[in-house]
Amino acid sequence: LGAAVLARNLLRAGEKLQARHWLREEVDRGLAFPKAADRPDKIRFRHEGSAQEYLFDAKWNEDGSMAQEWTVPKEAPQGTYSIAYRRPKTKGDAYSDWISAGQFSVQVFKVPLARGKILPKESRVVA
Repeated sequence: LGAAVLARNLLRAGEKLQARHWLREEVDRGLAFPKAADRPDKIRFRHEGSAQEYLFDAKWNEDGSMAQEWTVPKEAPQGTYSIAYRRPKTKGDAYSDWISAGQFSVQVFKVPLARGKILPKESRVVA
């Protein structure tokens, strides 16, 4: 099982994605940390519309977690990106499986800014 926890899931091109990745393995008694040999070796961000991919080496901690920062390229296409982890090949497998871990979006947007002014109500001063 894999999950990516993101600081923000809506980004602009050029902004920094900050993620914490988590891995767990199902065992008879619930969940456990996966063994080093069973941990994914790659992380993939894949644009859903164009299938453009960004691959990263995965460097997992002993507790099955990993922190990551990535600056979205200025030329990155807008849309939804899936996050997946590549499971290591096992004997006899022709290819590796990908574990879905989450998604984020790259869009063009403006942060709404408002300017407010508070004026006190006129009051009479009593002496």
